[in-house]
Amino acid sequence: MKKTFLLSIVASIVLNGCNSDSALTTTTSIATTDPITVDADTVPPVIKLLGDNPLTVIVGSDYVDPGATAIDNVDGAVGVDIYNTVDTTKEGEYSVIYTAADSNNNISKTTRTVKVVAAENDTLYNIVSSLKLVGYASEIALSSDGTKAYIADGANGLQIIDISDPTNISIINSINTSDASAIALSSDGAKAYVADGTNGLQIIDISDPANLSIIGNIDLPGNLSGIALSSDGNKAYLTNTVNGLQIIDISDPTNPSIISSIDTEHALAIALSSDGAKAYLADGANGLQIIDISDPANLSIIGSVNTNDTYAVALSSDGTKAYLADGSNLRIVDVSNAANPAIIGNINALSYITAIALSSDNIAYLADGNNLRIVDISNAANPVEIKNISMSPETPLSVTLSSDETKVFAGCANFADENGSLKIINLP
Repeated sequence: MKKTFLLSIVASIVLNGCNSDSALTTTTSIATTDPITVDADTVPPVIKLLGDNPLTVIVGSDYVDPGATAIDNVDGAVGVDIYNTVDTTKEGEYSVIYTAADSNNNISKTTRTVKVVAAENDTLYNIVSSLKLVGYASEIALSSDGTKAYIADGANGLQIIDISDPTNISIINSINTSDASAIALSSDGAKAYVADGTNGLQIIDISDPANLSIIGNIDLPGNLSGIALSSDGNKAYLTNTVNGLQIIDISDPTNPSIISSIDTEHALAIALSSDGAKAYLADGANGLQIIDISDPANLSIIGSVNTNDTYAVALSSDGTKAYLADGSNLRIVDVSNAANPAIIGNINALSYITAIALSSDNIAYLADGNNLRIVDISNAANPVEIKNISMSPETPLSVTLSSDETKVFAGCANFADENGSLKIINLP
């Protein structure tokens, strides 16, 4: 855009006086107006950050922003506004945004990345081991002695990992199934039950980890996504994103058969009550569905809570509360009256929660976006985040606690290179 200005030269007349006999003479300067065209200012100020970018600070320390300067081609030095979201009580990456404007409202913006990290000598919450996997670690089950991890690894089937030395983990063996999405172990540790996506239930003999074999399977309609076993080991409860809940007789693992099913439209995950009488389903857009399974041949929905996008569910040890991964929210539901469940607490986890693990001391571990978030749930009405551990660029899909609750195992995916990993994190 151009602007035109008029430059005026003022005319003047000079009269020269003479005697009466002389001629009157005049000197005249002629006024002129010349157009001058000037370019409008459309260039924003240039912002220069002071200090490092990215900048690293230690958890618990004060963050003092180094600031920035801005120079405009017309106005010279101009002010810089700073928007700071850094929280040094939590590990993670934060952005500090700087903006500057000149007198013509040309605005520029730049960003500093601030990384809040644990002190080098802080051995708590550190990732002590990471093992790359070919595939995504959708779910993890641990052996009762804590020496092996069994991973449902998508198209790569079942992976068995030696975790006897948490700082030096390695793959023992694997067996290919087409789409392993969830896993449960028999109480004697001799069999693994794998929910294998569109390929039904696969039952695997793991009594000799070096010599794995599929000993039974059953083809089921739909897409299997979750599994739980009855306390007597005779029934498998499978969530199916198309057909809801399916109950399978596995008393003879070489010949499993369907007992019954109930359609809930979009069942993704399952938790069972300690008495085996109720199943709690994370049912996508249908929220939490509570199923009476006391008579496996006669299933019925006895309670529900509407949420927007329920992906995972976990139960408190006393069975009175259900914890739902509902999109970016952890919702806490009072299920003491199964016929009338009610949401009593919520915390927004900022991204998308895919898995929940609960400790005996009221701590929830959430797989959330590129982070493992640790939340104090001792006050159900007011859950509080106490730690955030970045897994970037990977995304945790599953979380499991060791039996002594000193370690958390995170199964991760790196969607960029289509691989994943198993990570072990120390806990206080």
